[in-house]
Amino acid sequence: MNQNPGTVNNRAPERTAASGARCNRDAGVPPWLRFRSFHLTRCFRALAVVVIAGQALAGDFSDGPNRYELDLAAGSHQYTMTAADHRWAESLLRNLHQKGHVTYLTRTDIPFVRDGERVNGGVYCPVGKFTGRYYVPEGDAVILVPEKAVISQGCGGFSIHAPKSRNFIVALYFETPCVPILRHGEIQRGKIWFYSSKSFDRFALDQ
Repeated sequence: MNQNPGTVNNRAPERTAASGARCNRDAGVPPWLRFRSFHLTRCFRALAVVVIAGQALAGDFSDGPNRYELDLAAGSHQYTMTAADHRWAESLLRNLHQKGHVTYLTRTDIPFVRDGERVNGGVYCPVGKFTGRYYVPEGDAVILVPEKAVISQGCGGFSIHAPKSRNFIVALYFETPCVPILRHGEIQRGKIWFYSSKSFDRFALDQ
C-alpha cells in the first residue's frame, strides 16, 4: 500500500539471514572491541596488499647463491687487441650483419674470487667507452662504478662473442640497461663483493 506523503515509516527493517548471523556473532562483544577488530581487519588487508606487491617487484632482480669478490684497484694490465683480433671481429660482425651497438671488451688481470676460491675466468673492461664499467662473464654481471651499482645484462638482445683465447669480447647491445643485482657491498675502485650465480656463465650461453 502506498503511504501518504509526509508520513514516516516506523516499521522495523527486515532481518536477513546475513544480518542475523552478524548480530549473533557480535552478541556479547563490547563496542570498543568490535571497533578495534574492524580496523585491525582493514590493516591486515592493507598489509597483505603491500606484501604481495613487494613479492611481485622482488622478481625483478638477478641475484644468485654465489659470492663474488673482486679488487678493482689490484689489476694493472689490460689486453690490447692486435690487428689480427680486429680482423676476426670484423669478420664476425659481417657474418652477423651487425654494424652498430658493438662494444669491444678486453681481459684484465683483476683478481676474481668465487666463494673464497680463485676463478680462472676473467674480468673485462670496455675499450674506448663506458669508463668505469667492468664485465664478469661468469655471473653475467656488469659493475658500474660511477653509478655504484651492479646489474645483469641478461636481456635486451645482449650477447657476447670471443675467440678461443678469450682475450677480448665482441659484445652486442652492451649499453642496454637490464635487471639489478641487489646483494652487493659498496661499489668503489677497490675491493667489492656481490652475489650472482655461476650458472649464469655468458661464455657457456653464447658460444
